[in-house]
Amino acid sequence: MKKFLIGIFFLGFTTLIYSQTAIEPEGLLSKVKTLSPLNSNYANTVYDLDISKRVKYLQNLAAEYNVKKHENFKEGVESFRVVFKENNQYKGTIVATYNRNGEITDSFEQYRDVQLPLAVRQTITNLYPDYIILKDIYTVKYSKDGEITKLYKIKMTNDSDKITIKMNQNGNLIE
Repeated sequence: MKKFLIGIFFLGFTTLIYSQTAIEPEGLLSKVKTLSPLNSNYANTVYDLDISKRVKYLQNLAAEYNVKKHENFKEGVESFRVVFKENNQYKGTIVATYNRNGEITDSFEQYRDVQLPLAVRQTITNLYPDYIILKDIYTVKYSKDGEITKLYKIKMTNDSDKITIKMNQNGNLIE
């Protein structure tokens, strides 16, 4: 009987805990904000769905950055360059050039050891099944008036051989 009462007590206790966490969903929804960066062209062009979260984070910083609030920005300046860097063991950098209106006109991005997109991983698995990835470098070149280049440079090894390959985000090899 004692075990039965203790079991009922814990069952009732866990039910109360669950109901308390789900009482007010409006409070959670009020914390979500809609982002509308000035650099929507840049954001729509460089963002990929299947890319590392840390790359997205740095690209989002560049897209939402208000260059007019920078301490060295002066009215009438044709262009202004800003460097965004990750401050951890990973090496990710964006060098973005903004025009006087605060739009990104061009950028160069480089990230080391990112999580590779699924298409790239599948190509590597199919073409180089015995190889292990040692390191990778992901670069993005963006120009507002030109085309964008996204490139993965991947260094791999097996027991006796080291190779370096280049691929685009779709997993296609580049010579």
